Amino acid sequence: LHVVEAPDNCRYLIMSYVWGSFQMPQMETICENGQNKVDLAPVFNKLPKTIRDAIALVQELGEQLLWIDTLCINQNDKIELNQPAAQMDKIYP
Repeated sequence: LHVVEAPDNCRYLIMSYVWGSFQMPQMETICENGQNKVDLAPVFNKLPKTIRDAIALVQELGEQLLWIDTLCINQNDKIELNQPAAQMDKIYP
């Protein structure tokens, strides 16, 4: 279970999620096949049940990619936080 850079024009499901008071646990970045990936496995059980359920549903549907705004957008980077608003037509096709 990783946060990865998706290839252009790939198929993915989307989940928009409001954190509330949830604090994202610290995640590790690993390098696999020359690509940096954020490893969610060590923190999976600390994710909100809503996110864990969405991941399980995606797997049950046989899909491979799920875009979750709270995981895919660096919440500590103000520039990155503002970029998705300008790209909604690409994120939510």
